[in-house]
Amino acid sequence: MDETTKRALLCSAYLRSIQSYLEVVREIRERGEALIAIDPALKRAVDHNLLSIHNDVLLPKGAH
Repeated sequence: MDETTKRALLCSAYLRSIQSYLEVVREIRERGEALIAIDPALKRAVDHNLLSIHNDVLLPKGAH
């Protein structure tokens, strides 16, 4: 598997996780609840995935 394919697969996995998080946010808002109801561990996972997209996918190899 070449480097571009690896980066694309990583990005896809990270984005699926973030999409799941956004679905949770939407459901909470639809119920009229405060976003404080979001599990802090879930938010940390999304923050980690966003950072991972930046470090593992967007930055040139060896730049971080």
